[in-house]
Amino acid sequence: MKITYVELLMILHVILIFDRKNLYGNDLVDLIIVSIQVELQKYEYLIDLGKKLTNLKDEEKNPSNIVHGCTSQVWLICKNENGVLKFQGSSDAMIVKGLVYLILDIFSNQSIETLIDTNMDILYELNLSEVITPNRQSGVMGMIKKIKAYALKNKEV
Repeated sequence: MKITYVELLMILHVILIFDRKNLYGNDLVDLIIVSIQVELQKYEYLIDLGKKLTNLKDEEKNPSNIVHGCTSQVWLICKNENGVLKFQGSSDAMIVKGLVYLILDIFSNQSIETLIDTNMDILYELNLSEVITPNRQSGVMGMIKKIKAYALKNKEV
């Protein structure tokens, strides 16, 4: 069973409010507090990664560069430099910017052939499905599909 961050906070509040006789013991409270800290660190890390992204120009934030499947707005642009694809991207959401950074760090500066041949099932290889929400997973898959489409498009050129 997987517990969300909000559920974890609710459990902690219930224990702290109603456990006046210390029925559960301090170990459970300590475990919940550590779990919350780990959850927060994960998001802080993604936010810090997102700050490393180079800002896109306003004209680059256009409908042709939108990534479909994302709840937040995500833009992805591609430049072909002698058969090597270089990607830039951004989002209007801080956590998603961190995910954009991760994906671009992995796939940018790769040859067209490498991108076409690469297994794009990175969500499971990096265990991201355990770390990010289903909506964000959908957005990551949208970015990966757009990268693959850019590679296929550039192969034809």
